[in-house]
Parts: sequence; C-alpha cells; structure tokens
Amino acid sequence: MVRRTLIGFLLAIGAMSQMSSSIPGHASTAMPGDCPRDTIAFRGQMIDMVCHCAADATGAGPIWGTEIYADDSPICSAAVHQGVIDPSGGQLFLEVLPGQDSYEGTQANGIRSFPSGPRPGSYRIVRGSEGRGDIEACPYDATSLRGRDHFRCRCGPHDVQAGSVWGTDVYTDDSSICRAALHAGVIGEFGGQVTVWPQGAEQFFAGTHAHGVTSRDFGLWEWSFTFPVTGGPPPPAPPQPGG
Repeated sequence: MVRRTLIGFLLAIGAMSQMSSSIPGHASTAMPGDCPRDTIAFRGQMIDMVCHCAADATGAGPIWGTEIYADDSPICSAAVHQGVIDPSGGQLFLEVLPGQDSYEGTQANGIRSFPSGPRPGSYRIVRGSEGRGDIEACPYDATSLRGRDHFRCRCGPHDVQAGSVWGTDVYTDDSSICRAALHAGVIGEFGGQVTVWPQGAEQFFAGTHAHGVTSRDFGLWEWSFTFPVTGGPPPPAPPQPGG
C-alpha cells in the first residue's frame, strides 16, 4: 500500500520535531504539568492523571478525607498528608473517583485532614514519583501491537499534546495513541491510563474535532485501534497476522 501523501508526511515530520520522544516503546522524558488545585472540574469522569506539585502548592487547605479525599481538597496538600510527596513537592499519579458517603479525618505528616459526610466527587492518590510502576508508558502509536489482544498503558500530560491522529472512535494504528485517547475523551489533558484494542482494516477513517484535538480523514488502512466504551462490550478480537 502506498504510504501517506507528501503533505501528510510533512505534517508528521513537523509533529515529530515537537516531541521529546515519539519512538514506539520509549517513554518521553518531559516533566508532567502542574497539578490542578483540586478535581472538582472532573466530577463524573472516570479518568486518571499524572501531574506535578510545586513546593508552594503543598500548604493549601483544608482537606477532607484519608487515602480517598473529597474532590475539593487541594491535591498537593492531600499528597503530603498521604505521604507520597514531602513539602518540597513531586510527581503524582491519581485517580478521579465518584463521591463517597463519608470521609475520615486524620493527622498525618504534619497536615490535618477533616471528616466529612457525602460529597459529589473524590480522588485517590495512587503513587508519587514514578507513577504506577505496574503500568508502562504507552508507545507512540499502535503499530507494534498489530494482532495482539488489548493493551493497557499510561499517557503523561506531554504525550497527549503531540502527534497526528486519523479517524474518530476507530483510529489508524499509526495515530498517536495518547492524542487519540484525548480526542476520544477517555483521558483528559493531564493524561492517564488507557486500554488500547488493536483491530483490523477499515475502509475509511472520518476526521473530526473533539476535546481540543483535530483528527484527519483517511481512506483504507489495514490496521486500526479503538478504546473500549465504559459499560459496553469489548471490541471484537483483532485478526491474526497473515489472516
């Protein structure tokens, strides 16, 4: 099959020049963005994020909860309370959760958290420094996943900002996984965990603009990928190589 047009090739080269690392299987070394103050803006969303706390953000308060915090609790103060960073700051990996019926207040690491009744949203800080060590960074695209079953990986905030995307809901397998995940709405601008489902050929990939990302149209391509819909059935199994 003839590869992309010259224009598409030049666009891809331009995008690659902005990336610190886009080689499949290689994690970018760019630092994550600053953490938001709290997760109120993410209520009702099942997302994860990787972010960084500056030292001047670790003293904000008050916070409500222990291990699971009310979503209006300042993230960086909660991270110090939980012991995943110290007051000098550091990197976090956290999960946005639904609201809880109650939150326990405790004193830990020099910070007092308060008890609370029901709240509309919550979050949990999974780990600091390296993020979740059991989930590897996503490759740039899914070409190395052809013929495989679903694959779980992690996108950083820098990963969702670079690369080209072709398609909507179903993407060409040379599209940037993390930028496609942002386009699909399965993660936000801070990144997070994604499950990639490799699939076979599609006759046409329709481009759209969604969640701040513009994807492009493309015709027949032999390999593709998608992301599972929450609560829906998994995509069909990918074809085997040579099938």
